[in-house]
Amino acid sequence: MHVTSGKERVVATLSWSRRSDVGAEVLDAHRITEDAAEAVALGVVHAAHGWVMLRRLQREEYGDWLLFDSARRALISLEVSGTDDGDTSARMAVKLAQVSMSSAADVRAACVVRFLEPSAALELLPEVSP
Repeated sequence: MHVTSGKERVVATLSWSRRSDVGAEVLDAHRITEDAAEAVALGVVHAAHGWVMLRRLQREEYGDWLLFDSARRALISLEVSGTDDGDTSARMAVKLAQVSMSSAADVRAACVVRFLEPSAALELLPEVSP
């Protein structure tokens, strides 16, 4: 998969086991895509920046995860989106607008994961001045 973080672009290996078709009719395709995107995004931000999860953010906190950057001693609000197809740049704009409203941390970021042609893009918003 292609991974973009700011101006840096790398190729990473992403693999998963093919799921059985048994019981597929009871699975929620939206939830599966969302969960998979979060797993990929959390791996990407840890590999790219060393960020670690502290907790899931609440709906009113305008992000999905609260992360910690030990190198900068900073909290990060991360919003994640996943798609099988579709325009990832338009989705990134929506997710950046959403996480921009988060007051849970000074650093706010969004990660969009696409599965059709596997890619992940991470963008950070400028930090909020105290």
